[in-house]
Amino acid sequence: MTRFRLSLKLLWRDARSGELTLLALALLIAVGGTTSISLFADRLQRTMNLQAAEFLAGDLVLAGPAPANPQWLAKANAYA
Repeated sequence: MTRFRLSLKLLWRDARSGELTLLALALLIAVGGTTSISLFADRLQRTMNLQAAEFLAGDLVLAGPAPANPQWLAKANAYA
């Protein structure tokens, strides 16, 4: 039990000297920076997936000067 009491005494001494405040501030900055980078990377990944899906769906549009063949439209609707 004396080790526990000694550890509390040393913790209290470090708290009064300001070292724990500096350590807590450094930990807060590190966690905040890591979290912000992780959130930014996640948002960037989702945006890239969304844009890739829109780009890949671009080949589903049929455009031309003449009306589309009804057989093609029926086959396309069967795949959809």
